[in-house]
Amino acid sequence: MVFELNTGATIPAVGLGTWKSLPGDVAYNTAMTAIKAGLRVLINIVPLPSVIDNNEKEIGRAIKDCGVPRGELFITTKLWNTCHRPELVVKAFKGLLD
Repeated sequence: MVFELNTGATIPAVGLGTWKSLPGDVAYNTAMTAIKAGLRVLINIVPLPSVIDNNEKEIGRAIKDCGVPRGELFITTKLWNTCHRPELVVKAFKGLLD
């Protein structure tokens, strides 16, 4: 099952939520296995500032190493409700992209 976006592109209805994957080999291997199994949507969440161990680096490394062209993957994220104030949004996402 897929959903059509307003751009005409389609996005698969099922993806892998990576938020609680443990950092290190667990997050990397989970993402790599999911991509190799055919999943094309990876869902992460912008962590709270107090969260120290995030898995963004491992997920990014799996995306780089998997051999699937980046244009075939949908990387999505969510923002904590406590970070919706305008002055916090950019800061939260910059932390994720670093």
